[in-house]
Amino acid sequence: MPPILDEEEKGDDLREDASEHGSTFGLTEIEVPEKVIPAAVDDTQGLDDKFIAEIMMNLDSAKIATLKRAFEQNDDEGLELAEFVHVMTNILDMDHSTMTDEQFAANLIEFFDQVDINGDGSMEWEEFTSFIVEMGMSEHEHQPDAISQFFFVASRETGNHNQYVHSINTFTNDMIVIIDVDSPQVRIYNSKMDYVGKIVVNKGHVKCCEWLEGVGLYAVSSTDLCINFYDGHNYQFVRSFRTPSQNTTVLHWVQSLEVLFSGDTKGHLKAWDCGGRGFGEEKYELGVGFATAGVADVREGGRGSKINGPHKDIIMDIIELEGLDIIASCSIDRTIKLWDMSTRKLRRSLIGHNKGVKQITYSTEYRFLVSVGFDFDVLVWNPYVSNLILRLSDHTCSLCGARIVPSTPILLTADVEGNFKVWDIRNFICVQSFKAEESRRGELKGFANVRSNKMLVACGRAMHIFDYQKIQKPELTDEMPLCSAMYNATTSTFITVSGKHVKIWDAAGGRVSKVYRNLIDTDITAMCLDFRERKFMLGDHFGNLYAYDFLNGAKMKEFAYEECDDKAHSDEVSRILYCNEHATVVSVSWDRSIAIHSESEAEEGVLLRRIENAHAHDITALAHSFNLSLVATGSEDCVVKVWDYEFCRLESALFSHTAAVTCLKFMDPFP
Repeated sequence: MPPILDEEEKGDDLREDASEHGSTFGLTEIEVPEKVIPAAVDDTQGLDDKFIAEIMMNLDSAKIATLKRAFEQNDDEGLELAEFVHVMTNILDMDHSTMTDEQFAANLIEFFDQVDINGDGSMEWEEFTSFIVEMGMSEHEHQPDAISQFFFVASRETGNHNQYVHSINTFTNDMIVIIDVDSPQVRIYNSKMDYVGKIVVNKGHVKCCEWLEGVGLYAVSSTDLCINFYDGHNYQFVRSFRTPSQNTTVLHWVQSLEVLFSGDTKGHLKAWDCGGRGFGEEKYELGVGFATAGVADVREGGRGSKINGPHKDIIMDIIELEGLDIIASCSIDRTIKLWDMSTRKLRRSLIGHNKGVKQITYSTEYRFLVSVGFDFDVLVWNPYVSNLILRLSDHTCSLCGARIVPSTPILLTADVEGNFKVWDIRNFICVQSFKAEESRRGELKGFANVRSNKMLVACGRAMHIFDYQKIQKPELTDEMPLCSAMYNATTSTFITVSGKHVKIWDAAGGRVSKVYRNLIDTDITAMCLDFRERKFMLGDHFGNLYAYDFLNGAKMKEFAYEECDDKAHSDEVSRILYCNEHATVVSVSWDRSIAIHSESEAEEGVLLRRIENAHAHDITALAHSFNLSLVATGSEDCVVKVWDYEFCRLESALFSHTAAVTCLKFMDPFP
């Protein structure tokens, strides 16, 4: 019989001095507070991810080296709780303005308990580093709205079915505008793609359109060298001004500056006053009259190196890099230029495209700039440096657009043949490909992401609508049937299992806090928590049994044995439970067997005992009593059997039921 786990006695002989090892501190015994509520969270939420993130941000290479020396001073025994709190308090230089010293220590205690996943009362260096790495890798991966799948909904005519769409855009007012080629009008749709109205220019054809948030006007440029302004409610003409040089090809509104930036066919990038008394006045032109940042622009096949100025060809797109005080512009001249909005100087040129650049998009969360153009590749840039980070080469023809879905790690790219790619920008892996089929031969001209309605709209000669994969019935916990749900008192959360996914719910607010997606290749069929509620065990349809970290969803161990083809069971795991006092896992399966596994090994489960052919049919219910040292099982054969936990002997069989047994419970402490 495996030993019963009692709480270990803490050693009193902590190391008093470690200066001979090069450390700046000694390990001394400190008084650990018994119960202090961590400041970063309330008493119902456990360890806050923000506190862990702050620790990771604070640990530079010098502090990590010092911390490693502290672990090595205890040889292979690791640090006990009091030692760990003392070491971390000395090493970390964290802001204590939001918490008292006692609360800071309480957070470290909770951190220790979470990292010491095997519950042996000491933390090894490998445990600490593995936890930090796993948390860093899963920081954004398990957000509730991470990677969404797209599926086709409908196709519609865009208006004149013989005419191509010139461009499509979505604005902050939740409206979508579509401009046809050589058309005098802008068609406006709401977020559900219902037509709501149109803007018609008096002269020429429309080139581009922009919404002026805070002003309530649409700005529309036309081929008569004018920028016209229309009311955002009734779409009536309000005012206009002329751009005396060239046709404006792109507009971008920066609300914080009350400035409308325009790019034209000759590469001029101008700023117009559209919020004050000087409405319509040209405030300045970027790259003219100001010294640049001294960046050389060397073009292949050109005449050498010269100081950057405005673009040398048509400007195709302008965006603001929020939080960086930068405006980015791209052009047919194959360059992307980053302009400082405060100094109006050129910060740098990004050179890497072999052909003209059509569109750029920026992720404020991940700080990536993505560009696409007439070449076949998607280029990824870091706006802080001039060098190209990554080139994504999955497309086989010219690209027509790229969009990053705000507040998600989703990058969407599309080419002129209608092929879409969905990228995870945390690792730049393509997670989905789909196609917008044109009913008549032609090119896709662009697309817009309507995040408020979780929709993607692509246009060529027809309008193609795709929906994100989303919960059709938000009042339900999941679209798939739930196989298990449990409450975790340690973190004050609920954990639910459905399909291949696990969801963690905040018990106080009832909101999903994390989603662990596709943890297993097949459907999950059983779940339980360990005695410390720091891990959860999952059984699946194929008979596999795994243990996962509750905080970050990392797989910790697998229960696999040769006699079952490297699985825990040869058929579906129907029930699992955790024996807290023994630190063992009991599992039953449709293969009619009962298995008792030990968690003593850190990397893998150990099979202690197995009962084959325990029932005549599939086992469907399971219970355990530590007081009685018994295990009870129920089956589709309508029989309940009671087994001795230690020797796996059949103690009794109950034949009173007339239907399959689905649930069992011992009435502890009653015999």
